[in-house]
Formats: sequence, structure tokens, C-alpha cells
Amino acid sequence: MNREEQILDYNYNDFDDNALGHVMKWQGNQPPLGKPAPDFPLWKLEEDGKTLTETTLKTVLKENPLTIVEFGSFS
Repeated sequence: MNREEQILDYNYNDFDDNALGHVMKWQGNQPPLGKPAPDFPLWKLEEDGKTLTETTLKTVLKENPLTIVEFGSFS
């Protein structure tokens, strides 16, 4: 699935397993409690408000060890 398909697939009517289970993979995909999460890509919005720069979670945490990571969407 390409990025555009992922964005279109992310729009939903209800926030529940039935609507989002295929996208969010609710069950069995979490790291064990107290263990590091796997690295994954992140995109940082630059100061111009238009440019996205790809980075990774581990890179951000190396540069800023006291980083707050919030997962979710603004609806």
C-alpha cells in the first residue's frame, strides 16, 4: 500500500476495532512492557510549514533523550 492509499484508508467513521483493526493492528503488536519499542520512521514538519523531513524515532531520541512521543490524530 503506498502512502496515498494509507492516508485514504486512515479516514474512518468510527474509532473501533471493526473500523480500524486492519490499519492499527490492535492485538499482539505491542512491545513487552518495559522493553524498547522498535524503531520506525517519523516525518518532521519544517519551519516553512510545508516541507516534511523523514527521520526515525531512535534518531530523535538520540538528539533529545527527554522527548514526549504522542500517538494519535487531530480530528
